[in-house]
Amino acid sequence: MKYACIIFLTCLLVPAAFAQEEPRLQIGVGLECEFQTGAYDSDGTIYEASTVWNTYDIPLTVYYEIITGLQLGLKAGFKLETENTDIPYGLDQAALSIQYTFDFGLGAYVDMYLPFGSEDVVGSVPELYFNFALFYYKEFDNFFISSEAVYTLTFAGDDDTKNDIFKITLQPGYILNDLFSVTLGMEFDYAFDLVVGGKTQDDTSTYVMILSPGVNYNVLDFLTVSLAVPVSLFGAGSAAEEPGGRPLVEQKSYWGITVTANISLL
Repeated sequence: MKYACIIFLTCLLVPAAFAQEEPRLQIGVGLECEFQTGAYDSDGTIYEASTVWNTYDIPLTVYYEIITGLQLGLKAGFKLETENTDIPYGLDQAALSIQYTFDFGLGAYVDMYLPFGSEDVVGSVPELYFNFALFYYKEFDNFFISSEAVYTLTFAGDDDTKNDIFKITLQPGYILNDLFSVTLGMEFDYAFDLVVGGKTQDDTSTYVMILSPGVNYNVLDFLTVSLAVPVSLFGAGSAAEEPGGRPLVEQKSYWGITVTANISLL
């Protein structure tokens, strides 16, 4: 992991040394709330979860465009979780990011999440993990579409477990006027079989489908505020079960509220 960190930092810093164009700064800050309504069994039926996780995140993203299309970024956040009566809170793992967007709307980014954060939230020995993503954004008159595919590569931390995740999102939208646009986001998350101590646990994959209607408000030329309400439509916990019949790996059902403010500065 030490060498991966060095290589990634080199990829971030070398392009900056050759930057020649006017930079642009983009800042995003928000509030993300998720309220668990239960959990899915392996057949997709919702049941009362043994552990109820409600989460409240305050994410912060900062991107700095050093040349046209190429951005370096930092992602950080504060998280509060409620597990029944316990309320762990603190700083989540921060990430360094490099992103490139082509003129025609296709782009890619890599996030490297650093092994630092509040112990109550990330554990005593958090590990590096990476997001590898492709995305696409295109406008057609008043219509637009945004899509993203993300693979999360994880490494075992102090609990000696890892669980890679694949996520794909599709968000069509319609521009009502100069101030407002509406969106209908769809997201599918698939978590691969759990790996414990280097050994894959069979039949422990889970998935969930989420629908997220939303609205964007262009407050100023440089400020946009977005509101979305994600709701899980269907999903499934692992086919492998604990004694008693509950999935060994649970997949929660939930609804939430997401508010984000995006600022673009020249």
